[in-house]
Amino acid sequence: MDSSNFDYIAKVKNEINDIAKMPILGVKSEVSIQSKYLQALHGLEGYSHIIIIGYLHKINEKPSKKLITHPNGDTSLPKQGLFALRGRRPNLISFTVCKLLSINNVTIIVDKLDLLNETPILDVKPYLPFYDSIENATMPKWTYS
Repeated sequence: MDSSNFDYIAKVKNEINDIAKMPILGVKSEVSIQSKYLQALHGLEGYSHIIIIGYLHKINEKPSKKLITHPNGDTSLPKQGLFALRGRRPNLISFTVCKLLSINNVTIIVDKLDLLNETPILDVKPYLPFYDSIENATMPKWTYS
């Protein structure tokens, strides 16, 4: 993937530099926005949660080419297509809903962000419960195991 086509708007700052040490639900982090985007933060403080879209720059392995596989490699679970799973993707991007704690100038403080220190951020969006949370959404039975 050619990352030069992206205009990174921010970088993550936290204490986690190794993916193996990242808690599954993420950590408290600072998202340092480039100063040219300062005005774009106007009004964001009114939201309790935001969506952070990042570029997974520290992943050295090639993106998944398997189109169908067992979830988490667990052969007791039925094979699923790549787009029916939450694992490795064709593109090295992440999508995380996290709690917005505060905004101080160009620094957004969040909790539950699962991105490593220095991860480039591609976008920040408000989380809208009426838009982003679907009532009566369903999942396959195997996901409950």
